[in-house]
Amino acid sequence: MTAGRPRIPHPYSVDDLSGKHRCKTPLQNELGLEADPDAPVIAYISRLTEQKMADVLPKIGPAIANEGAQLAVCGEGDRSIEQTLRTLEARFPGRIAVRIGYEETLARRVLAGTDMLAAPALFEPCGLTQMYTMRFGTIPTVRKVGGLADTVIGYQEHTQCEATGFVFQKPTAPALVDAIERACGNFREPVAWRAMQTRAMRQDFRWRRPAERYLGLYAGLAGRDEDDLAPQEESAPPALRLTGT
Repeated sequence: MTAGRPRIPHPYSVDDLSGKHRCKTPLQNELGLEADPDAPVIAYISRLTEQKMADVLPKIGPAIANEGAQLAVCGEGDRSIEQTLRTLEARFPGRIAVRIGYEETLARRVLAGTDMLAAPALFEPCGLTQMYTMRFGTIPTVRKVGGLADTVIGYQEHTQCEATGFVFQKPTAPALVDAIERACGNFREPVAWRAMQTRAMRQDFRWRRPAERYLGLYAGLAGRDEDDLAPQEESAPPALRLTGT
């Protein structure tokens, strides 16, 4: 951790997101992005590999810039992809920032200061970043595959009151661009966006619920009462407050 630099410059909570808004400008300044509080900033924090669809980022960069959005890439991996991303950054100064390597404190500042996460993947057994992201009030855009599909409720007309992010189907640049454009459109509706942030931040990914399902399955197979296998009471998660430490 860099001396004197907090992980999050302005703490915030699910009940008071003003600190999150104040985290954006310092991040934009740090990464060399235009200091524009109204521009949706999209994070990509991942290994730079084809599995994570990092090779697609150069194809969507122009669309992000044309949308009036910004892209912050943090990761390392395939050297050819790293070089292509550096070229993309040079092509769109102030709109796209690339940081090769991984630093946990920087990742925290990126999650706190950005509005969305792009988490595409060809396949994904689980994935953790999209769950971290939601705790930060940053809305994920994910491909409907594996653990990404299991943890993000896509914004659609019939689920907009439950949505915690945006989901796309095909592992292609156009499909990802379409999802990002839908997310940017929602970002420009502050009331709907704030409601989605609240739902995302309140998601519970603890083991209690899946454990109860496993117990129900085992109880059924064993012909026993599920109450006989019930787990001990688990305390509720603490109220979310992202601190500057």
